[in-house]
Amino acid sequence: MASSLAALLLGVAPVPSAQAQSEDACAASVDGASSAALADWRQPLVVGDDSTIIVAARSTEPVTEARLRLRLPGVSPVIWEEDLPRPAPAWVGEVPVGEIDRLGAGLHHIEIDAGACTMAFWISVERGSPLLSPLGLAGVVLFVGGLVGAGLTLSAGARGTRRRGLGFVAGAAAGGGALLISHQFGQVPLTPGWISSWLVIPGVVGAGFQHVAQAASGGTRRPAPPGPEGRDGNDRDPPRESYALLDAPDAVVVGTPFYATVGLSPEPVAGVSGPTLRRPDTSWGAYDLTVQVVADGFTTSGDSKRTMRVTAEQPYPTFSLELVAEPGDADVAARAIHALYSVDGQTIGFAVRPVAVVASAAMLGTRPSSEAEGAAIRVPSEPEPPDLTIRIVKGSTTAGQLTWSLESPHSGLDLTDASLTSDIGDTPEQFTRKLLQGVDAHEGRPTLGPLLQGHGRVIAGHVPVEVLDAIAATAALVGDRPLMVHLLSQEPYVPWELAMLEPPIRDDAPPFLGAQVELGRWVLGQRRPPLPAPTGVEVRALVVVGGDYDGVAAARLVEADAELAALVDRYAATGVEAFAEDILECLAGAPPADVLHFAVHGMYDTAGVREGLVLSDGSLLDPMLVKGVDLHGAPFVFLNACQVGSSNELLGDYSGVAEAFLFAGASGVVAPLWKVDDRLARELALTFYEAVLDGADRPAAALRVARSRFGADGEPPSATPLAYQFYGHPGLRLRMAAG
Repeated sequence: MASSLAALLLGVAPVPSAQAQSEDACAASVDGASSAALADWRQPLVVGDDSTIIVAARSTEPVTEARLRLRLPGVSPVIWEEDLPRPAPAWVGEVPVGEIDRLGAGLHHIEIDAGACTMAFWISVERGSPLLSPLGLAGVVLFVGGLVGAGLTLSAGARGTRRRGLGFVAGAAAGGGALLISHQFGQVPLTPGWISSWLVIPGVVGAGFQHVAQAASGGTRRPAPPGPEGRDGNDRDPPRESYALLDAPDAVVVGTPFYATVGLSPEPVAGVSGPTLRRPDTSWGAYDLTVQVVADGFTTSGDSKRTMRVTAEQPYPTFSLELVAEPGDADVAARAIHALYSVDGQTIGFAVRPVAVVASAAMLGTRPSSEAEGAAIRVPSEPEPPDLTIRIVKGSTTAGQLTWSLESPHSGLDLTDASLTSDIGDTPEQFTRKLLQGVDAHEGRPTLGPLLQGHGRVIAGHVPVEVLDAIAATAALVGDRPLMVHLLSQEPYVPWELAMLEPPIRDDAPPFLGAQVELGRWVLGQRRPPLPAPTGVEVRALVVVGGDYDGVAAARLVEADAELAALVDRYAATGVEAFAEDILECLAGAPPADVLHFAVHGMYDTAGVREGLVLSDGSLLDPMLVKGVDLHGAPFVFLNACQVGSSNELLGDYSGVAEAFLFAGASGVVAPLWKVDDRLARELALTFYEAVLDGADRPAAALRVARSRFGADGEPPSATPLAYQFYGHPGLRLRMAAG
């Protein structure tokens, strides 16, 4: 099944220490966990179909041969088997899951032969479309065929015809199909016991039903479908679509009460960001609309959750809510009022209304413009406002549709006020996977440059022409200094930093957007991270996290050790071992950190199954763990770990390791999109801190300079300089505290 597994063995390496202490004749670990812990099919190792499993084993007895094999447990025939070259008492190997799951996803039983004994473990393979695999399709065909056959036999029985044998076959087919479908979704294993149960019991039931139908000689009558009239006996339906109304002052004074009007509107409302509100198909006629108002930084008077009756006579109800802005650290701050709309327990949309909060009435002149379009998000002026703000909001009508809008503080620009659209299709994660795999395959080869330019041109082709024109026009307006761009995006997959600018706006850098401008990306989430992005961090303490990975099936990061040692020496940084418990304490403030630097292994899966920071104890610091922590302060985070700058989508929202730190409250995050060269990663990190902490440069500016090194003469082709994304305000500065 997998000829590439013939070269599986990486060589002799220590097995995990937990296994080394075992007194058994043989022991094994899978992705850092004991194979014994994965021996129960109810607790498998969950992996993506394009991931790789690290297997380590050792035998106390001489090893003359070693192999991996896949077969149904309890069934003697082996489905697939692969001998491992150069067996030894201790070995470490990689199992590419894609080579063993060609029949389908679901639960797989893998056995390890090492010396005198056999060990086994279960994996649960997750893929985007389990029903499109060979086993999944077979399950669907059997299930549908069984149901059709059952229907025919019941019909025959209703006419008095005896077809119990066909009833058994139809029931068994439906049961077997349901078994395969359940297996593909990782719910049940394909063991002899389960196979027998799912074939025999439905078969007996099918034959029994046919017998009953024949004995009764009657059919089943279905009730007539309900009529079109709505609730309350009213067949008049309010509009199926409407818009969020969230009316509030553009600017308010701390401590002074004001009112927000919330409800529905027949037209888009200026200053309100949010998709068109569409009722679910299950709603007909008059209905109840529930609105939950969330206003961080404000106190509310009265119930912030209201239910309103929407009828054809009153299709756009509203209510008023009194709010008071709470004091903050800044004299002028941008906050937002959110409203979430639901019908019949189904959330149908959200709306965001930005409000400038000022310390006194005399400062009301600093409020944002009130001429914002419905999809715009306005924030007040910052000390170093970006030259151009680009906003990307996911569309609500078609998967992959993006809505773009622009903003700039430069009055000399003629920017369009219209919302611009583009379409990236409904599978952007496939583009990300292809990009990461391509970079890995072409690293260090002359083909790397053309490959990245090809991806860059594809990305640029999905940027509206008006946005590209605005970048060029703004660059011409600011002159010789680099352009400062802020990218606010709900779209998680596309690395817009790689978009090719043709012609480029600067001749001293590669034509990729991230090398041409000082770019800061920020996530437009449902509630977090909040807007605006922070613009300053006072650095009093720096914490570095690393590990030696002894006893874990992962390579030691020698360059990372030197990187951490240099940061400790130059900035008196505090070191923290990459153990889960120690890191969680660090995130909670022990020790406190204004800059938090990780130099560890990273893992990314476009399906979001196994992603995060690989720790010294073999565990994963995944995004959900980070989001569940109350992050102490608002540290700046540098994740020098492969691929953790890439993102996913979860529950319809931005997801990923970098986003998780923003969600938890980080002021900014730097993280690479793909695998990086260890030496270059160390040099880039140290150069970054020299520029940002010693030279008082902005992170966005330092990373633009780093990206400009791509393709520099005299250096081997490496994508490492272009790998690093910056999540944060482009004007953010890290200021060393006095003393």
